[in-house]
Parts: sequence; C-alpha cells; structure tokens
Amino acid sequence: MREMIDSFLTWLVEKKNSSENTIMAYRNDLGQFWTFLSANLTAQSWAGVTEGDILAYLRDIESREYAPATVARKMAAVRSFFHYLVLSEVLADDPTLQVGASAPVRPSPSQLSQQVAQQLLDSVTLQTPLALRDRALMGLVAGVGLKTSQVVALNRQDLELGPEGGTLSVRSRRGREQVVSLVGAVAADLAIYLDKGWPHLAGRVPEAELPEMPMFLNARGSRLSRQGLWLVLKERGEEAGLGRGVSPRALRGAWPAE
Repeated sequence: MREMIDSFLTWLVEKKNSSENTIMAYRNDLGQFWTFLSANLTAQSWAGVTEGDILAYLRDIESREYAPATVARKMAAVRSFFHYLVLSEVLADDPTLQVGASAPVRPSPSQLSQQVAQQLLDSVTLQTPLALRDRALMGLVAGVGLKTSQVVALNRQDLELGPEGGTLSVRSRRGREQVVSLVGAVAADLAIYLDKGWPHLAGRVPEAELPEMPMFLNARGSRLSRQGLWLVLKERGEEAGLGRGVSPRALRGAWPAE
C-alpha cells in the first residue's frame, strides 16, 4: 500500500509539475496518514479503506491541537491522494467524497505566507550549532505545526530517525501523546542539528545535569525555554528583513504548505 503514495508523489512531479515544497508537504501529510492507518486498521489494500476510516483520521488530527489551517491542509492531501487512486483505476469509488471538507481558513493578518516562511528558513545559512538548532526548530513549527510548548518540551528520546525520515512523539498540554511523521527538509534539518549542533551545546554542561536529554538547548546547554524560542524567532525575523512580526503563532503551519 505504501508504494502507492510514492507513485502519487511521482505523478505530482511528472504530470502536475508540483513544486518541491508541495511534494514535501504531501509527503509529510500522507506519511502521517499512513502511520495512522498502520496503527489503527487491518486493511490489506486501499480498497479496504472506508469513509469511516477517513472520518476517524480527521477526528484524530483535530484532537491534536493543530491549527485549523493545518488540519485543512492535511485533509486536502488525503483527498488529492484518493482522487489520484480513482484516476489511476486503483479504486472505483473515492471514500473521501462524503467526508465534510474542512472550512477554508483565512490566515490572520499576522500569519506568515508560505513564501515569507520559506524566506525565513532560507536565511539561516550558517552551520554553527545555534544556527542548526534554529533551522531545525523552525521546521517543526512551520512544517509540522507544533506549538511553542510542544517544541521546548521535546527530548532526544522522543525522536526516531531512519534513512527516509522518522517519527516524533509529541505531548499535548493535556498530557496526551501523539506520533507525527517527519520527512523531507524537516527530518533532514533535525538529523543535521542532532549530529553536528546538539553535541556542542550539550557539551557545555555535565551530562548528569541533562537527565531528560532535552532536544533543543540554549547557548548555555540548558533546555530552551518558551521565552527563548520566541526570542530566537524574533531575532531570526529581523535578520531575514522581516521586522519584528515573526512569532511562533505567525510561523506555525506556514511551511511547507500549498
């Protein structure tokens, strides 16, 4: 079943001339959908996925405290995929047709556009430990839609990386744990930070003082705070020529998106 997702992504490139950012967004969102199906279903083919399964997935992502725009984007990816399966005659019927479409969400005036969010990430070009950290955490906020509290609470053991991406265990404010898929630039930036940046930051304090092994560290080697993350985005926004309007809320879920 998973190979059909890869076929769909290839089709987007060859037939639709979709951008690299679009492909990464679809890969990330459909990877999360596949993770949900693998954990909750016993279907042996896409023909076995029902409308009820799609609704269950919608309820699942709605419960994870994503921004409404992020939920709408993720469901749009699922609908596009099943439309492709029908076009390819893999399926006779589309199980997403009767699933109510998420209401269109207009970005608030303070929300960054995809282009501006991409500009912000691309402005971080240095390979210093702090620069690697900043690009990795911005990817989680912009590309995955994590909240400030979720990012700073992450520990090293919450992440599992493989050759084609990885998974991240994220805790909500109520203590619920969710597993999100990581692919593309988000996974790559995290891997680079943990390999080349994190050891330098963590090496500034005794390992005994880092019992939880925080994922994102400040310049002193301690866990990055919420205020610290806000300051990182503010400073990176100013360096990128975006003024002082860059905040976690403005960046959240903005990239990659279509």
